[in-house]
Amino acid sequence: MRVVGRKRETSVQAAVYGYVRPVRPSPRVVIVGGGVLGTMHAVMARQRGHAVTHLEREPESRGASARNFGLIWVSGRRAGPELALARRARQLWEQLSADVPGTGFRPA
Repeated sequence: MRVVGRKRETSVQAAVYGYVRPVRPSPRVVIVGGGVLGTMHAVMARQRGHAVTHLEREPESRGASARNFGLIWVSGRRAGPELALARRARQLWEQLSADVPGTGFRPA
């Protein structure tokens, strides 16, 4: 429905008169950091339909998540939620690397 002045217009009337109903803009997200964690957050936000601005100060990732392997390492994790999260992160990166060459993911 569209409001014109004080008069409401139905979608049928809009179709007859050639109006296009406005599309709701997608939510906007800004991700700061292009490391493993920031990149995966950006990917997931895009998959959920968000408009993403992804910022990184360096040409390549060198931040903390790159040094800490972004919680992807499975070895040394305690059984339970910590290990489950690491396995899920590893699975997501493996899927992403299949779709996007050059991600740098190498399964051990």
